[in-house]
Amino acid sequence: HDVVAGAIKGVDLSAGMLQAARAKGIYTELQQAEIDAALLADQEQWHAIVAADVFIYFGALEATLAAIAQRLAPDGWLVFTTEALEGPQAWDLAETGRFRHSEVGLLQALATAGLEPMVLRREALRREGTAVLDGFLVAARRAA
Repeated sequence: HDVVAGAIKGVDLSAGMLQAARAKGIYTELQQAEIDAALLADQEQWHAIVAADVFIYFGALEATLAAIAQRLAPDGWLVFTTEALEGPQAWDLAETGRFRHSEVGLLQALATAGLEPMVLRREALRREGTAVLDGFLVAARRAA
């Protein structure tokens, strides 16, 4: 948050997560809402939208990505992570109860939403026990 000039808004469905966010002291606004509803109600144009470990709770991403595209300023960036899925299937529900997305599925969902990936690469997202959880880091902009 040190390099951001202006408002930093956080949206989460969980009151507990909002309480944790509030304790960080970096947000100018926190809203308890479902992400798609919040995006559709918001009239702001954002220069950056970050969704780290958000899309693990979503299967199909097209509607959410389209709502995000509407909220991005013309020079805005969307940055997000997903857990990785191998193969041609767009997404699946893993044994962990979280969703995983494939590269093919991400590319299709981004294109459908009018977004173009500037970065789409494999990353080690975090450790779970002794295992490293593989995922994707995506940075996208509105398609030209």
